[in-house]
Order: sequence, then C-alpha cells, then structure tokens
Amino acid sequence: MTNVDQRHFAMRRNWLKAMALAPLAGGLATRAFAYPKSNVKLELVATSPTHLWNGVTLTSNGRMFASMPRWPGFEQTPALVEVKKDGSLVPYPGGAWNDWKVGDSGKDSFVGVNAVNCFDGVTIWAVDQGTVPGNDAFMPGAGKFVQIDTRTNKIVRKYAFGTDVLPPGAAFNDIRIYGNYAYLTDSGAGAIVVVNLKTGEGLRRLAGHTSTTMQRAGIARDNVPMVHPDGKPHTVHADQLEISPDGEWFYYQTAEGPLYRVPTRVLRDRSISEAEVRKAVEYVYDTPTLGGTAIDSKGNLFMAEASRPCISVLLPNGDVRVLIEDENLWGGDGLFITADRYLYIPISQSVNLQLVQGPGGQSRITYPFKIWRFKLPDEYGGPTDHNV
Repeated sequence: MTNVDQRHFAMRRNWLKAMALAPLAGGLATRAFAYPKSNVKLELVATSPTHLWNGVTLTSNGRMFASMPRWPGFEQTPALVEVKKDGSLVPYPGGAWNDWKVGDSGKDSFVGVNAVNCFDGVTIWAVDQGTVPGNDAFMPGAGKFVQIDTRTNKIVRKYAFGTDVLPPGAAFNDIRIYGNYAYLTDSGAGAIVVVNLKTGEGLRRLAGHTSTTMQRAGIARDNVPMVHPDGKPHTVHADQLEISPDGEWFYYQTAEGPLYRVPTRVLRDRSISEAEVRKAVEYVYDTPTLGGTAIDSKGNLFMAEASRPCISVLLPNGDVRVLIEDENLWGGDGLFITADRYLYIPISQSVNLQLVQGPGGQSRITYPFKIWRFKLPDEYGGPTDHNV
C-alpha cells in the first residue's frame, strides 16, 4: 500500500497533529476556533409512514426532496420523492421514472436511488445504483446519475456509462460537484469515478485500492459489528465523500473509515497515471463507522455516526466534537446544509435493519421514518459554494 501507514488502522480517533486539516479548511487559517458547548435543538420536519429514506436535499426556494432506496424489505418505493409542505410524499419527477419493476431495463427509470443532492439551489442530482439487493443482474445503462431542473420538473441530462467506468459489481453511492466535474464513490466494487459534466466522459480511479475498499467490519449500535444473516460482514466500499471549500481536495472513505484525501486535479487529469494517483492518496483521520457527512464553508466536517445516535464534527484544527447526541438520531444518513444554515438529517435507520443484525437477528426498525434538522451554531459555516 503506497503512502498509507498500516498502523493508522489501530489508532481509533487518534488525530496526528502534524497532519492538520489545512486543506479541509479550504485554505483558511488553521487556528483553533472557540467553539462553546453546543445547545442545538432538534426539529422534526418530515415523516414517511412506510418507506425509508437515506438522503435529503433542498432547493433555494425551500422545496425538499428525499431518496428512497430499494433496500431489503422496502422494495416497493417510488425511489425519489418531493416532500410537500403539507407533509405528503409525491413521486418525483413522476411517470415512468418512478415506476421501475424487476425486468425493466432501468435506462429511463430509477432502479436504486441511493443519494440526492442540490448544489446550485435549482437542479437536483439523483444517484441511481442501477441494481437492487437480491437482483444483482448487471443491466447496462441502469447505473447512472440524473440532473433534474426543479423549475420545469424535467430531466436535464442523464449520465450513464460503459463497463470501463462502471463494471459489473460496481454501484454509485453518492455525488459531489465542483465546477464542471462530478465526483462519485463506487461502494459496490470500491473506486472513485470522476465525470466531465460537459462531455459526459467518466474516469475510474483507485479501483480496489485500500482507501476505497472495506478493511474492517462496520460497527452499528451497541458497538456490534454489521453482519448479514448468513454471518458475512456487511460490505460497503467507497461511500462518504466531500470536496474542500476551495475545491482543491477530495475527501472520501468507506463507511467504516478511515478518512482519506487526494487532490482533485490528480483525480481528473487523464495524463496522470493510476500509479501516480495512488501515490497521492493521504491518510487523514480514523473515523468511526458513518452513515453520512456534510462539509461547511469553514471546512468543518459533520458526521452522522453509526455506533451512537449523534452528529459529531471534525474541526479544521483536528479536534473532534460531539455537536448533538439524541436517541432520535440512530441511523442518521446523508446530511445536507441549507443556505440558512440548517443541518438536515434523514434517518434511514440503517443500523436497525435486520440485514445487519447477524444470524438470528431481528429488525429494530420503528415507524415512521423521520427527517430532523437543527440550526448550526454561529461558530460554524454554511453550505460551500462550488460554482455549479
């Protein structure tokens, strides 16, 4: 393994001060901010009576959207919904896009939406894995990400790829965008994919690298490893991802951690060899198992932890603080920061799924599924401006 010291895996939450997160702060000074004890208040903003959700995003005019993956036991889902002001959940954008069923090609419908995000306040991006658990047959063109204009409620563009970018077994997990490039994690086979949004060309990087493939079992609630009913560990390869506010660094990890970084220019430059990309990977921090992340304009990295019901934050000076711990936050997933500086937390209850309770394990799911939010304290920033 190049440029990654194996001993780091044994140092749970042990920050090396010599590797302070100056790049994570987007070039801002790395002084320690004065963070008083947080006194944030959770607000319930949405509920889903039957379908789980693992991602939420909002437009600048307040429209809310949520991704609803077809996880075991939740196959009958519209995949992507708009959460209306009255609390109703409306399939989005509607029609055939929300009506996929086994046997369909999946090219022009949502098969397994795993993430949704909005970067410019207007268009939303839905990440479709193109497969569902238990039906892993490879369908060319089904794995994709889609841009939707919320002003017209129409598809702007669909980005799909051949096996050079998304081979059998691969599955897009989440997306971040900076300028003309999209960056995605592949949690199925383990890789990073960079896409030129103008040309549609994709580039697969770090496939099978230690930083993109699971090296240890994920830890769920009560510090119990995530294990399938057949005794096999629950495998999630490259998962969480963020881009530093200045766009210089790409941060990523498997769900189980640790956190790594690599320069964005190295990832997207086709003239740079794969060997050079691997040499450029840097270890950052030994994170716990995470459900989701978000980064603010000051470079603070917010983390929804899996082994306890909390949102913690990795500060630019390398400290980690618990921002809030509350029993309502078991199974927090894809986080989102709004322009008015609210942190939204969709509760997928992934740690409660029977799927990860091991042999003989029982589901711990409670209904309804919820989305919470809280106002970020003044010491923290707002959403990053990635000039999409």
